[in-house]
Amino acid sequence: NSTKAIPESKTIYPRYSSSGILDSTVLKMTLQEAKMALEANSNLKITVIGHTDNIGNATDNYNRGLEFAKQVRWYLVSKGGINRKSIRAVSKGESEAIASNRTEKGRNLNQRIELKFSTE
Repeated sequence: NSTKAIPESKTIYPRYSSSGILDSTVLKMTLQEAKMALEANSNLKITVIGHTDNIGNATDNYNRGLEFAKQVRWYLVSKGGINRKSIRAVSKGESEAIASNRTEKGRNLNQRIELKFSTE
C-alpha cells in the first residue's frame, strides 16, 4: 500500500506572551511530527484549530483562537520550513469546549490548539 497512514489529530497547549508564541519542547516535537508526516505524504494538509474558553464574548474568543492558530502556523512555517500552503489556520473559539468553563482547570483545557491532518 503506497498511501501512508495519516497521523492522528494532535492537541497541544502552547504558551503565548504579548510578543507571540513561546518556543517549547511540545512545539518542537509537534514541528518534527508535522515535517515527518509531510515528507511521508506530499498531499497532506494540516489544519491548525484555535480553541478558547468562554470568558469574554464569542466574537473576541473566535478572534483570539484564530490569532493563536495563526501563531502556531507561523511557527511551523518559519521554524520548520513547511510550505504555508500546506497549513490552514482556523478558529472554533469557545464553541467546542472539552471541559467545564466554571473552573480554572477546565478553562485551561479549553484553551488549546488542535492539529488535524488530511489529504483533501
